[in-house]
Parts: sequence; structure tokens; C-alpha cells
Amino acid sequence: MKKNEETGVEEEKGTGNVTEIGLLDFIADFDNSVKDEIQARFKTEPLFNIPLNSMRKRASAVYSKDSNNVRVYCKGAPDFVMEFCSQLVSAGNEVVELTQEHKDHILRQIQVDFAS
Repeated sequence: MKKNEETGVEEEKGTGNVTEIGLLDFIADFDNSVKDEIQARFKTEPLFNIPLNSMRKRASAVYSKDSNNVRVYCKGAPDFVMEFCSQLVSAGNEVVELTQEHKDHILRQIQVDFAS
């Protein structure tokens, strides 16, 4: 929460680059539990970060979820990131296996969206 300097009202506002803020806004609108998890994530420091580099084509941050689990957040080139994905959340909010057919469809859609 940040105070709007013009109105003096506390507002939820992301910080960072525009793409990341847009993604966080989208996720926050999708499901309150996700929003709560993201807010909790920012209250803790990552266990470690792996910065973006030209060889890995992705950046990663590892956070402690609880005493027995960690969560890895990764961003980068979609084809490189998806190599490490095995599941996706469907439009019906179900976790399903991420097949090669799904991956191909997602990559084609990204190409169409960015080409237009």
C-alpha cells in the first residue's frame, strides 16, 4: 500500500517495470489467494536470485513458502521458461498436465500477439 500524494488515500500500487506491474494487476484480479501470496512474497527476501543472462534466457528468484517448501518465480524467453514447466492452470482454474501440444499452441499465440 502506498499513499497517493494528491488524495492522501492509501492505494495498492505496484513498483517495477510496466510489464511486471501489468502482470501483477492481471493476476490480482484473477484470484484473491494469488494476490495474498504475491503480497506475502514481497514481505520476505528471496533465498536467492539468479539474474537474467544471455545463456539462460531467464531470471529466477527462490522464496521460502513454508518450512518445507520453496516457490520459484521465473521470467524470460517463453520457449526457455516452458522447458521447465509440467503443468498449467486451465481457464476452468484446474491444474492440468502441460503437454507439448499446449506448449506449441502457447508459443504460436505469443508469436501472433507480438507480431500484430
